[in-house]
Amino acid sequence: MNTVKQYLMFLPLCWMITYATTYASEANLAATQTTMLSVNKVPPKGRGSLSETELTYYKELGPLQLAAHQLPLPQYPTWRLYFALYPSLDAEGILSGYQVKAQRINLSPLLYQSLVEEYGKENADPTLNNKTPSDQFTLTYQIVQTITADPIEKAIKYIPKLLTKQACGLQLQCNQLWNDTPAKWSKAKPIQLERAPWDKQLHLPAALIRALAQQTNWLQKQGKVWQWVTPELPEGIDAKHPWVEVVIDNYTGNGGMIAADWIERVADDSVTQKVTRIMLGDDEVKGLAYQANRCARGNNKTLLPVCP
Repeated sequence: MNTVKQYLMFLPLCWMITYATTYASEANLAATQTTMLSVNKVPPKGRGSLSETELTYYKELGPLQLAAHQLPLPQYPTWRLYFALYPSLDAEGILSGYQVKAQRINLSPLLYQSLVEEYGKENADPTLNNKTPSDQFTLTYQIVQTITADPIEKAIKYIPKLLTKQACGLQLQCNQLWNDTPAKWSKAKPIQLERAPWDKQLHLPAALIRALAQQTNWLQKQGKVWQWVTPELPEGIDAKHPWVEVVIDNYTGNGGMIAADWIERVADDSVTQKVTRIMLGDDEVKGLAYQANRCARGNNKTLLPVCP
C-alpha cells in the first residue's frame, strides 16, 4: 500500500486524457417524474432466505450500510455517493430509528468538461459526457428488537434531478470534483473490505461504509459477532446538520484511487467533526484508513490529529 501513501502526499489533480468505462448509460429521469424508483431488496431473496449466520450479519447492518445496499449503484462513469444520517427520536426523546438521505451525484460531465478545457475535445473520452441527472432517496429505519435498522418501505421517498450545490461532507459543493482537504492525518491503519454473505461479488459502497463504521467504533466486535453501537447524541443535529455524513468517490484524479470519508459530529466541545478516511486502489479490497479532526477552536481549516 505504499502507492496509497505516495498518493496522499501528492494530490494535485491531473485529469486523465482518456477514461475507459465499464458502466452502461443510465436512462435520463424526467424532471416531472413522480413514480417511485425502486430500491434494491436486501437481502435480494428476502430475510427468510438467510441462514442463521447470514441473519446474524443482517442484524448487524447499521442504517448507513443498509442504505448503501438499498441504493441502486449509478450507471454513469464518474460518481459520488453521499449519505447523511439523522436520528429519529420517540416522544420521550429516546432513539427509535434513523433516517438516511442518500444521493447519487453524476460528476461525469464535469470531468469531461475539465478534460476538454485541459486537453481539447479530440482527446476527451466522449462516453464521459453522460448527463444523467443526480437524484436522492430518503430511507427510513426503525430499531426493532435485535435488528439494528429495519427498513420502513412506505416511508421511502425519491426525488429526481436533485440540485447538488449544497455542502456535501468535506466538499465545498456536492457537484465539485474530488479535491483533497488540507489535513494532518493520524498513522494509517490497514483495512480489508468484506463481502456480504448473500452477495456474489463485493458491494463496494456498502463494504466501505462497514469498514468506516468499524474504524469509528459504531460497529464493534462483541465476541464472534459485530454489534452496532450508537454513541452519545451530540447537540446541534438538525435538518441542516446531520449526525454522520459519508462521501464515496469512485474517481479522485489520475491516481486511480477510490476515497470514502466518514464525517461525524460528536459530543465534544473541542471537536466540530471527527473524520475517518479510507483510500484504496480501483479493484482492490485492501486499503488504508486515516483519522483526523476538524477543531472547534484555533485552526479549523486544516484537519488535525488532536484538537487544542
